[in-house]
Amino acid sequence: MVKGKWFERGSLLVLLGTVLWSTNAPFFKILQVDSYVAIFIRATIAGIILLPALRLRQIKWDRCLVAMLVSYAALCIGIVLAIRNTSANIATGMQYTAPLLLFLVSWLKGEVTPSFHKHWPLLVLLTGLLVSMCSKGSTVTMRGNLLALSTAVSFTIMTVSSKRATANNPLGMVSLTNLFCALIVLLFFLPPNAGEHLAAITQTEWVILIFLGVFQIAGGYALYYIGLKTTASSQAAMLAPFEMVLGSLWVAIFVGEFPDWVGAAGSLLIVIGVIGEVVITRKKDTKSPSKPHSRVNQTI
Repeated sequence: MVKGKWFERGSLLVLLGTVLWSTNAPFFKILQVDSYVAIFIRATIAGIILLPALRLRQIKWDRCLVAMLVSYAALCIGIVLAIRNTSANIATGMQYTAPLLLFLVSWLKGEVTPSFHKHWPLLVLLTGLLVSMCSKGSTVTMRGNLLALSTAVSFTIMTVSSKRATANNPLGMVSLTNLFCALIVLLFFLPPNAGEHLAAITQTEWVILIFLGVFQIAGGYALYYIGLKTTASSQAAMLAPFEMVLGSLWVAIFVGEFPDWVGAAGSLLIVIGVIGEVVITRKKDTKSPSKPHSRVNQTI
């Protein structure tokens, strides 16, 4: 674990990255641009901004990389569609139930045995997920909830596959994944009249889209990874769920959309579950220093 001012500086950079990530929710609530057109523009901008960091010779083209590319594209598309079809706290919070799915995968493989003492945070996560799905807020739809739930699956696949794929060139891989996402949207999801949608984008909307590409994605991940160099990943994992809290706050302030008490309670349970999982994992790492710091939020 990194101590001293470097630890404090690293944690601050991770938190700033999380703050930038959280701007996704209010801006996509405000934007009137077609969802797929907006995703395409944002991903293209982010990919180009970080392109100088991409070292093609260090890329190992294997199934882990393919899984990461596909799951990242699914995650980006799923979150945006969820934001536009359900409340912000559900749309941004469901991905943080990934530890629950990771546990289920390990359990099915026979790698872990369920224990309430060790795995109570996962039970809290499951409860938070179920409670959130029962929200009856004015902006909540079952379609949006299912889209949000799909991000937990894509986030889980990305978590597992990215550990090896991004080891040597994390920022460059952020560029590659975003360019791949833009390509997938271009080939399969852009509407036939995408040109008309592009022509109809206002100056204000272009400013927002550029901000999302440059700062929310490229800047957010750059700060996160620079901070992660001097911060234990368990510490970073405790800060990352603030994206959900801040995203909901920005939507409430700037859009006037508030979650009902059921949705808020579900989000709170998810945050408690994530923090509990990180704390327990951190205790295990203290006893076994050779293991990774955390299995939560090992993102690209």
